[in-house]
Amino acid sequence: MTRPMFSLCLPYYNNPGMLAEHYRRWTAFPLELRRNLEIIICDDASEESAWKEDAGLFLRLFRIEPPHVMWSQCCATNIAASKANGRWLLITDIDHIVTEAVWDFLANYPYLNPDFAYRFARQNVDGSDYKPHPNSWLMTREFFEKTKGHDERYRGIYNQDAAFIERVERVCGKIPQLSMKLIRVGRETIPDASTRGEARDEIRANKEKHAKHAALKRRAFRDDGTYWNDTRFSAAFCEVL
Repeated sequence: MTRPMFSLCLPYYNNPGMLAEHYRRWTAFPLELRRNLEIIICDDASEESAWKEDAGLFLRLFRIEPPHVMWSQCCATNIAASKANGRWLLITDIDHIVTEAVWDFLANYPYLNPDFAYRFARQNVDGSDYKPHPNSWLMTREFFEKTKGHDERYRGIYNQDAAFIERVERVCGKIPQLSMKLIRVGRETIPDASTRGEARDEIRANKEKHAKHAALKRRAFRDDGTYWNDTRFSAAFCEVL
């Protein structure tokens, strides 16, 4: 099998409507793009499980074994990235659409440097600008390995992004942002586009608590000398064939 240029890595948790929208778009991509694009979904022990629609797609599906632990997207992302075959990984959340135009830009952009990780701009479905996302990345598989991935000791805490950003900065310093925009899909467009229900309510009620907890963990890991440790694969998982 020829190594694809890109692997799209997506965590999934109870997002069947959003996943159906992705499948609708992916299956409409031109054949040449589909040949160069590997899609890896990691289902974070959902009650509404992810499913495979092969339909000409280079697709793999993994599933973290239940019970579900709230805010364990760090585990799902690490699993997806570790299984990727593409030279470049595009890591993002499932409520972001990567359009054909973005893939075409990346495939033909001559200045991508494998020694750097890149961030993306974002826009809403209506075309209006939206703030950049702290957990959407383009990097090579080899670069991801250098970061040692997401620290899974933050599993169960909502504010996990800062620790991974620091790991990226440790490898490459300044993080450039690409001009191409991911499309953010809100729950007003697709109700299950992002986390909803009890988990979302828990964030609203305890956002400050999560931020403090994450900051205390970062400080403790620095103090005990384990801040940069490789803590991947704490969750049991399997491939869905």
